[in-house]
Amino acid sequence: MTPPALEVVLQDLHDSEIRCGIQNEPPAGGITASIDYGSRTEKAIFYGTIVGDWQIWPSPDCIAAWMHETALRLFPDCRYAKEYAG
Repeated sequence: MTPPALEVVLQDLHDSEIRCGIQNEPPAGGITASIDYGSRTEKAIFYGTIVGDWQIWPSPDCIAAWMHETALRLFPDCRYAKEYAG
């Protein structure tokens, strides 16, 4: 099953009352995605690539897939998981 688009994941996590966030991390150029559960936070850092003189940002699909899979793993009984669990 293909994970939903990033904006759909963020909206559905919000609607399920799951705290999450995306933040850029200058100067390293990465983007950090996070999901809070209890008093802990699970994070992943996504790095872009440099092509010639251009920096290509990480794919929103990669970030959405990580957030989707992490939410399903951390919150198997929540509304989000019930909506997307196969």
